[in-house]
Formats: sequence, structure tokens, C-alpha cells
Amino acid sequence: MEFQIIVSNQIEEWEPRREDTLEFLDEEMRKVEATLADLKRRKDNLLKQTLVKCGWCGAESEIGQLTYIQTHWYEHPYSCTGGDRWHPGEGQWKCACGKRNRLFNKPGIEKLKRLFANVEDVYERSY
Repeated sequence: MEFQIIVSNQIEEWEPRREDTLEFLDEEMRKVEATLADLKRRKDNLLKQTLVKCGWCGAESEIGQLTYIQTHWYEHPYSCTGGDRWHPGEGQWKCACGKRNRLFNKPGIEKLKRLFANVEDVYERSY
């Protein structure tokens, strides 16, 4: 792409710098996005090392090695169109000792649900 610039009655050809091209900017954006993706991956790896302590056996485990259990509670039908559906309940996790631990008092851990080794949905009716 060429432009002509008139400077004191002389015509000069002007070439845009490489830094001013769309291709250059697209390339730079790809590099920044790759760096951002790498930083997010490294952050997730560190967060997977977050420790939780079992209330039954006292063992501490990294969440990246545990199963997150998403409980659901059932709303009974009422009227013509109400109820008869499942709602997400509290988060729990399963320790190596086989016992479930509740996360109701650890909202920060529940936000890390996607970083657990497995996520299991549990639908239990109490009737």
C-alpha cells in the first residue's frame, strides 16, 4: 500500500511501517492471547493444589485429585405448572477414606469446581 505525501511542492512516496499493518497487529494479538492462555493454565495448575481437610479422617488432599459432588434437591409439583424440577444444592467432595465432606462453609472452594479431577452430579430424593 503506497501513499503520496506533498511536502513543499515535492512528491515523496511513503511506506507504512510494519508496526502499522493489520497483519502485524493480528500477529501480536495472537502472541498476547497465547501468553494469556498459558498464564491461565499455570494459574489453574496452582489452584488445583488447593488443600481441603477431611472432617472424618483429617487427611488433607489437593482438589485437583478429588471428586466434586454437586448435589441437587427436588421441588415437588404444585398447582398446574409449578415445581417438579431439580435445583442445584450444596457442593461436596469425596475423600480417599470414602466419606463425603460438605463445602457449604467454603464458598471459595465451590468456585473452583471446574478444577476438581471429576465432577459428579447427584440427584437424591428424600421421600
